[in-house]
Amino acid sequence: ASILVDRVVGFWAILLLALVGAVGLDQRTLILPVGVAFGGLTLVWIFAFLPFSGNLVRHLSTRLWMGERIFRLYEALRLYAHAPVRLTLAALISLAFQFAYVYAAHLVLQGLTDSPPSLAASLAYVSLINALTMIPVTIGGLGIREGGFVAAFQGLPREVAFTGSLLYYGVSVLAALPGAALWFLEKDRIQATVHDPS
Repeated sequence: ASILVDRVVGFWAILLLALVGAVGLDQRTLILPVGVAFGGLTLVWIFAFLPFSGNLVRHLSTRLWMGERIFRLYEALRLYAHAPVRLTLAALISLAFQFAYVYAAHLVLQGLTDSPPSLAASLAYVSLINALTMIPVTIGGLGIREGGFVAAFQGLPREVAFTGSLLYYGVSVLAALPGAALWFLEKDRIQATVHDPS
């Protein structure tokens, strides 16, 4: 449940940033689908915590394959209804984190060309590209990210957009390395805690 909430909150933040960028660009072909996706996800999230939703999900899950497991997962998710402040803080941190990713890509593109895309364009397109790389099609989103940059930033030469995507990925990997180092230093203690929470 915690992993699912982490992913949903991250995806919600990505959609919000993409929506802000699309509005800033006045890109109506993006505003509608991104707005619908953002609004739909927000409504589903709110519905999950409404008092009557438990009975409805319980009723529906009896008709589904693996319904009992689905309902147990749902009950685990509902525990977050008792921690709204922490969930809100997690959403705000995720929003700041996703913005930092987009802004890193924006700075990379600024360093490669004298006519970089606007911040609104970076918010809209890099956010959506990041969402696409969350789909487990390739390892680390390789290929999807590069193709997305070339397709989205058509005002840039293809080689600049492609290079920008690779540099952006490199910056993201470098930023994650301290976390990887901490994981390797602490993995034995973490695994022991997982196997024996007491």
